[in-house]
Amino acid sequence: MTAEPLPGPSAERLEAELGRLGKTLAVGQFAPGVIHEINNPLFAILGLLEFLLAESQPGSKTHERLLLMQQSGLEIKNIVRAVIDFSREQHDERLEWPLEDLAREALQLFRRTSVARDIDVELEVGPGLLSVVGNRNALKVVLLNLLTNSQQAMPHGGTVRVALARSDDTVVAAVTDSGPGVVPEAAEALFEPFFTTRSAQGAVGLGLTIARALARQEGGELTYEPSDGHGARFVLRLPAAGSSA
Repeated sequence: MTAEPLPGPSAERLEAELGRLGKTLAVGQFAPGVIHEINNPLFAILGLLEFLLAESQPGSKTHERLLLMQQSGLEIKNIVRAVIDFSREQHDERLEWPLEDLAREALQLFRRTSVARDIDVELEVGPGLLSVVGNRNALKVVLLNLLTNSQQAMPHGGTVRVALARSDDTVVAAVTDSGPGVVPEAAEALFEPFFTTRSAQGAVGLGLTIARALARQEGGELTYEPSDGHGARFVLRLPAAGSSA
């Protein structure tokens, strides 16, 4: 009896996958030069804004506009940092880390930025061992990118809930926001390089692409799942430390 050959992907699907791969490789190839060109004027702008904010009257329209400019600059800085972590070779040791510790560090960094001032962040830690083995910085970037993505979906404020749990040999981090959610037509393209529904707000569509790439680099997966109510829900799954996964 001759075995039937398994059906392969269609030519259209292969072409689409190659297009996505080409975009991702382009990010890594040109990132160092682009980042250098962005960082120099960005640091100068943020430095000048600090002086202007100190000289302006709190509560005035000028002060509020300067704060908005600073917020946009800090968002660019976060994107640049994420691109750096994505494009450069990772040299950090792969060690065992409690995911709740990494989540708390990521939340601390997020709360220090001005973009988080109208965002309420809740951390829910479930029972059991929540340790994973991986690159500490890479995992923190994944969590930071998810927090930033939630903030961008709620420009007028809202709530982000980070829930950590253990499911068999998997540690799960679910990030849920109270924003408007994702329309079904856009859900399939969320992780595409340069795809964004917020281009008018200056988003470039790399945060989720980088987050998924780093999650897979650490042996895990990042997916979007429709929330029970309003908002969006992203789920990071990682092999638990000591598991056979």
